[in-house]
Parts: sequence; structure tokens; C-alpha cells
Amino acid sequence: MTALIAQHSIWFCLFCFRYVRLFVNLLAFLRLRVILPVKTQQRKLSSKDVTVIIPTLNGYGIEETLASILATEPFLVYLVTVDANFEKARTVVEEIKAGHLITVLSIRYPNKRRQMVWAIPNVETKVIVFADDDVIWPSTLLPYMLSPLESSRYGAVGTNQGLKRRGRAQAKPPTSCQAIQQVSQASKFAEEAEESGGLCRRRK
Repeated sequence: MTALIAQHSIWFCLFCFRYVRLFVNLLAFLRLRVILPVKTQQRKLSSKDVTVIIPTLNGYGIEETLASILATEPFLVYLVTVDANFEKARTVVEEIKAGHLITVLSIRYPNKRRQMVWAIPNVETKVIVFADDDVIWPSTLLPYMLSPLESSRYGAVGTNQGLKRRGRAQAKPPTSCQAIQQVSQASKFAEEAEESGGLCRRRK
């Protein structure tokens, strides 16, 4: 009997933890407020104050990503790959004819964090944006990202993420599961930022 009670107590505690945590996360997500861009005349920062760093393996398949980022007119983009794929990445940049806006760097072994850090000493702008090599930026992204940085209260900005379906084909189950996981991770990031009083999307 004692063992049965203990087992039920454990399951009850796990149940409470799971759904209390879910409730807190939902509440935090609902409290998120987007900081709207300030008027153009009042802006201290522009897209030319932004350098984008993109860690990638070989640069293949990221033409759409680069095009969407370049459309926001940043000062410069660093594409950081590995030594073995340096020429492949340069070929991609040359094919989209953006060599004057994209600089390709490389390190010896693939490591996302080291690739991000490798480009930082070369940055000359006030703002650095780290981007994955599979993202598509909307044209309004930079004004929204820069808006919180107009205030000295904020030193970093986090963004929400969504998913874009390619074509009309029905997604396979594993792909659907991966999509749900990515949306969940993006939401969790925003929720935790709100709960900890962090990053930028806080109500004043």
C-alpha cells in the first residue's frame, strides 16, 4: 500500500510540474509585446549599422537565405564555413553576384559557436546579428530588431520564429514532427526570455 501511494504521489507531482510549467509558459507568451519601430527621423540606428554573421557548412542551398538578408540592406554579411568548403561557399556568393556585400571566412573544423566568434573581430558596426543558414528574413525584420536597441535598457534582441512550407506537397510525418519541435523551441525561447525579464520583448 505504501509503495502504491508513493507511486501515485510521484505521478501526481510530475503531472503538476508538467502542467504548471505549461501554464506559466503560456502566460509568459501571452504577455509578450512587440516593441514597434520608432519613426525614421528619430532613429539612431539603421540597417547600415548592422553586420550579419552566418555560420554554415558549405554554403550550398542558402541562396534564398542570403537574398532575403541582403534585401534588408545590412552593412556587411560574413559567411563562415570550414576550410574544406571555403571555395564552395565562395562559388555560391559569386553566383548570386554579392561579393561586395558578403565576405567568406573559414575555420579548420565545423563548430557553430566558433564559426560565429571567428567573424566578430572583423566587425566594424555597432550591431551584430547572428543568423542560421536556413532562415528567411521578412523585409521589416531589421527595423523591428533595431527598435529596442534605441533604448539603453536593452543590449540584446531575440526574435520569434515561424516555419515556411515549401510547395503544396503534404509533409511527411518526420518532417511534421521536426516542424512542431522547431516551433516549440522558438516559443520556449520567447517564453523564457519574458519570464527572466530578458532580451527585448517586454512591456514597459
